[in-house]
Amino acid sequence: MTLIPQTNFVTMDSLLKQTSLDSSLIAIIIAVAVAIGLATLLATPWLLARLPADYFSRDPKALAKRSLLEGIRHIWLSMLRNLMGLFCFLFGVILILTPGPGLVFMVLGLAIGDFPGKHRLLQWMVSMPFVLNALNWIRHKSGHPGFIHPEHH
Repeated sequence: MTLIPQTNFVTMDSLLKQTSLDSSLIAIIIAVAVAIGLATLLATPWLLARLPADYFSRDPKALAKRSLLEGIRHIWLSMLRNLMGLFCFLFGVILILTPGPGLVFMVLGLAIGDFPGKHRLLQWMVSMPFVLNALNWIRHKSGHPGFIHPEHH
């Protein structure tokens, strides 16, 4: 007679049997997630380098587009932009739980998206020295000047 307690270990095989997902579909989902993650990693330095150095220290009204896109095109572009921003933000949240530049991706996701109070939230995040230092490190690697601290404008 053994005194080892019964445990229910969940294996990938048992999870596949409990769900209706096929293993090839799961492999495709994982491949797409990895590809999007890599694309985000590659696009981050490029996007951060394209922002003006005073982006986080400007008045939010000065950041408004000069000419608004009209109609359906504007709606679709806004939705796409917010989806990209949400993905980058959520990717940043995941990276905070693992070793990686989570806060950089969270800031990038917020910068891409469009919602009320966005600029105030970005200024608060970028005012943290470790966030500003990480963003400026990426900009310096691409040969661009660092961002101006939000409180120094």
